[in-house]
Amino acid sequence: MSNQATTTIQIEHQPSEARLQELGVKRWPIWSKEVSVFPWTALPTSWYKMYNQIQYLRWWVTTRIKTY
Repeated sequence: MSNQATTTIQIEHQPSEARLQELGVKRWPIWSKEVSVFPWTALPTSWYKMYNQIQYLRWWVTTRIKTY
C-alpha cells in the first residue's frame, strides 16, 4: 500500500472576477527562490526538452495573466 498523496491541478480558462475573489488570488504569495546554477552540459537530453517546455509555459502564462 502506498501512502503517497495524489495532487490534482485544475486549469480554469478566463475565470470571472468573482471566481478570482473566491480563490483569493490577489492574496496569493509571490513564489521566489534563490538563484540556482545547473551544469547544463551534464544533464541528459530529456532535461533540455523539459527546460524548453518550462520556458514556453512561462511565456504562455505571462502573456495571458492580467496584472492588477
